[in-house]
Amino acid sequence: WLMRGTRRLRANADGSLAAAVAVLLYANTLQNQLVFDDHRAIERNGCVQPATPLHAHLACALSHDFWGTPLASPSSHHSYRPLTTLTFWLNARADTSGAAAGYHVGNALLHGLVTWVLWSHAAARLDGRSAPLAAALLFAAHPVNTEAVAYGVGRADLLAAALGLGGMRL
Repeated sequence: WLMRGTRRLRANADGSLAAAVAVLLYANTLQNQLVFDDHRAIERNGCVQPATPLHAHLACALSHDFWGTPLASPSSHHSYRPLTTLTFWLNARADTSGAAAGYHVGNALLHGLVTWVLWSHAAARLDGRSAPLAAALLFAAHPVNTEAVAYGVGRADLLAAALGLGGMRL
């Protein structure tokens, strides 16, 4: 019993290590500002404004696209991402100064979570300790993730990865 518990703790430490590496690799983004599409999806999106009460935000997020345009509008992209919009609103509520650091912290932490979930899935499917850890570290450090973690709007991709991998794990 004690040996199994020790192995489980050691294995969970591997997942935590990979997640910590994922977060630390993007610590340099905390000083960045919002750029490109972030301005429209976050700063100018009426559904994300911190003064909006929760019930109004939910109504807005459910009836508007990712960019804040009503879904019924002919100019809507129909990119429906209410969960992402909710996380942006929560960021805006947590820091009403308009600082971009909170969005970058959220994305880095979410990347760490996705890395841990990937490690968990790999640990359940691959033999040994080194293969799941190597897979998670490769994912954590792979440059293909840079856009999803460094840009505010990349949160939609991070949430999709977390929910998709979480669903696979379940």
